[in-house]
Amino acid sequence: MMNDFNLKLNAVLKKYYGTEDVLKKTYDLPSDGAYDMIVVSPIWNPEDVMKGEDISIECLKRRNIAASYLVRMEGKTIAWIRTGAAAGNVVDVCLALNGTSCNKILFLGGCTALKSDLQIGDLVVANKAISGTGATRYLLDDMVENNAFLEERRTPPKGILWLSKAAFRAEAKLNTRTIYSTDTLLGALLHREQVEATGADVLDMESSAFNRCMVLMERQGVGLLTVVGNASDGSAMTRITPEDNAGLNHTMDETICSIVRELL
Repeated sequence: MMNDFNLKLNAVLKKYYGTEDVLKKTYDLPSDGAYDMIVVSPIWNPEDVMKGEDISIECLKRRNIAASYLVRMEGKTIAWIRTGAAAGNVVDVCLALNGTSCNKILFLGGCTALKSDLQIGDLVVANKAISGTGATRYLLDDMVENNAFLEERRTPPKGILWLSKAAFRAEAKLNTRTIYSTDTLLGALLHREQVEATGADVLDMESSAFNRCMVLMERQGVGLLTVVGNASDGSAMTRITPEDNAGLNHTMDETICSIVRELL
């Protein structure tokens, strides 16, 4: 049975899009499709992280920075949507998933480390994500009376358990951290002391909004972030060493792929 938020969302979709199946209309992915998992990623296509696997990838739709795919792997089907960066893009995709019965939703994103014990290529899962984005305001009952800024959005426990079990089987290390989600990385760094005062270990642009969508839609969704930049020592984030690149490539080409396989 759908909750009140899902019913409200469906009414809006039908009124303004002419259909509740916005997933099909926008991404050519029917909501009633038999998906074993859905992957939502701001920046990565399936071929970026599924190298070396015996899979088939079918691109269904590509427009500007967004694209949708069907990935078939070991008899299972993954609906994969690249959204483009920033919370607003991710929110629109997550809300479009309202009609699907698939309960396994994986968010694959990148983040910037604020702590020296995190290295480029490390994997991060949020124990909580702090809202520094404007998009989360629109997920409140009243976007004027309420203020979502700096609120904590905890990852649904079922999602963390689902991911943790898969990472254990894949022999992959997850770093459980507090994430500060921001509309602007440079803006967040301008206010770094205030950001770090929230307890944040890393910066990203989408985790808080993704977590909020999963809670509202009552889905087993979880975010898996790869450290792609490091601002822990105040140096330029563009100073990437060959060792950094090697670590990042290993994570992208092997580790995440293994986790995805174990999640199915």
